[in-house]
Amino acid sequence: MSGFSWWSHPGARVVARNFSSDSFGGLAAVTPGATLELRHVVFEANGSSDSGGALVNEGGTVTVANSRFSANDSADSGGAIINRPEEDGAQRPGVMTITDTEFIGNSTIDEGGAIANDGGTLVLRGGVISGNTAAAGGGAIANGAGGDVTVSGLTISGNRARVGGAIAASGSSTTLTSVVLQDNAASEGAGGLAAQGGETSLTDVIVRRNDAGIGDGGRISVSGSASGDGGTVRLSGTSVSANTASGGAGIDVGYLGVVQLVEGSTVSGNVARFGGGGAGVDGGTLVLDPTVLISGNTAASGGGVALGGNLSVLRLGGAVPGQVIAGNRPDDLDRGDGTVMR
Repeated sequence: MSGFSWWSHPGARVVARNFSSDSFGGLAAVTPGATLELRHVVFEANGSSDSGGALVNEGGTVTVANSRFSANDSADSGGAIINRPEEDGAQRPGVMTITDTEFIGNSTIDEGGAIANDGGTLVLRGGVISGNTAAAGGGAIANGAGGDVTVSGLTISGNRARVGGAIAASGSSTTLTSVVLQDNAASEGAGGLAAQGGETSLTDVIVRRNDAGIGDGGRISVSGSASGDGGTVRLSGTSVSANTASGGAGIDVGYLGVVQLVEGSTVSGNVARFGGGGAGVDGGTLVLDPTVLISGNTAASGGGVALGGNLSVLRLGGAVPGQVIAGNRPDDLDRGDGTVMR
């Protein structure tokens, strides 16, 4: 496929119930160097015994606008879409831009209930990602090693996965701006977003009512990768509220992970069954600037922040604990064996 455009009138439906037994997607595959443009198209009930239930992009350039992906499924990554670089030859990157498009009720038995970005470049603007499921990570989106995902003006809600109910990122770059992450769930941790290694940025994001099941990080969980990449998540002007987990209900900072709260970010009304209602830190570093507030959170201990082992660090950026951590139950800070630095 060297170049192809598929247009449908805005009021029309294009429903394709196709199945692929190989890696070429239930409906379409874009090969290295090819281009595909899709507008006002519905992809419904397509399936693949490999990756990408509806669409596979391997080293091509794909543009999707004002479309809908629903009830697609795959036996590998990407219930609806997988985006990845060319495996051989010139190793051209897979590039996708998706605008004002809905992903509803897609599923995979691996990662990325709606979309798996496996080392490609993905831009999502506007639309809804809701009710998707992944048996492994990333109920809505999985961003794999070397991938670059940018999301803006989007609502991601009601998705389910084992880890990362909304988003799972591993050794990748993930940027969220003006996004709502709400009512997502994970059975074993990180109801909202799981980041292992890589760089993640959230600006003006609302994260609420996500649940981590028996795991930690109702909203966000970050840790280092197996290769020693520490993993950094930066929250700017972001609200984290009403999330639930066993520990670190708002934010869970694992070994080698770093979370930075800056520019008026708030963590409030989160509930942990054990430690760290607002944030739990176990072997990582939590950085707070003087403009942020962790308040109104609840846990068995460390209602605001709970520090675990002796590698756990809380950096206050010149503030004092009562200035940025206040009004939590039963206490604001459980220092444990950790270190508090101003």
